[in-house]
Amino acid sequence: NGAYININTLRPFDEDKNENHTGIKNKSVNNRIFDISACDAFQLMQNADDLYEYFSEDEIVSFSDEGDLINKIYTYIKNKDETATYSMKAYKKTTENHTFENRLKTIISCIDSGKTKHL
Repeated sequence: NGAYININTLRPFDEDKNENHTGIKNKSVNNRIFDISACDAFQLMQNADDLYEYFSEDEIVSFSDEGDLINKIYTYIKNKDETATYSMKAYKKTTENHTFENRLKTIISCIDSGKTKHL
């Protein structure tokens, strides 16, 4: 959490080192989104299809490509108050909704109700 801006990218599906032999494309957020938020730190998150199912646009800033990332780095490096607001909101959302305890409750509830779609 000592970094002023944390850049959170998704691993490319075709990277040799990830051993993704079936070529499945990552369309979901990674665990780092919660780790960074739990540290009350600001992050620029690469767009993921389900990003805004977990956080709102006033909690996490996303970027679509390298150019967008660079523009947002320049924008937010000058706006300490704004990054602090994003960090605080993401921290609050994470500690209230995205803990291991909450995940386990959700899993148990889904199993009990027979609804395993979100697992």
